[in-house]
Amino acid sequence: MNARQLLGTLGISAVLACSISLPNSALANGPPARQGLEGTWITGVAPVGAPGFLGLTTYTQDGQVLGESSSTTIRSLDHGEWFKIGPREYFRTSILFRFAPPPEPRTYIGVSRISATIVLSESGDEYTAHAVTERFDPNGNFVSATNNTEMARRCDSSTSIARCLGLGN
Repeated sequence: MNARQLLGTLGISAVLACSISLPNSALANGPPARQGLEGTWITGVAPVGAPGFLGLTTYTQDGQVLGESSSTTIRSLDHGEWFKIGPREYFRTSILFRFAPPPEPRTYIGVSRISATIVLSESGDEYTAHAVTERFDPNGNFVSATNNTEMARRCDSSTSIARCLGLGN
């Protein structure tokens, strides 16, 4: 191996060593403090007159939102947007595909639109929301609506899973 190849190998090795150690040092002090909804949240959802379930929602800095749930409804990931409407107050809306329950094959039966007014706690690590889920058939005709109450906790790299789930610290 000549000197040029040796320097190239050493340079690549140094870059790899730095990139491998970066994630550990970047998380040593936890994630940066956030003032808005940006990040991942675990939500307890309590529909009026129906069993509760958990939701997992990610809010991006550019106002997009992705959500999933532990409900027994066969559905797609929901996609939408969020924006600030007042001090510690936000509005979120998203849409998802719904499918027929088993034993039917995965048959499209319409969409749902979820709209929520969110109030962020002063600490910025919890929120409460009032949400409405509207259901539409495959032709876009309104079918039904459900009111929901949501209580969410920020779930980032420094938060224990027990805390995310509301089970402890």
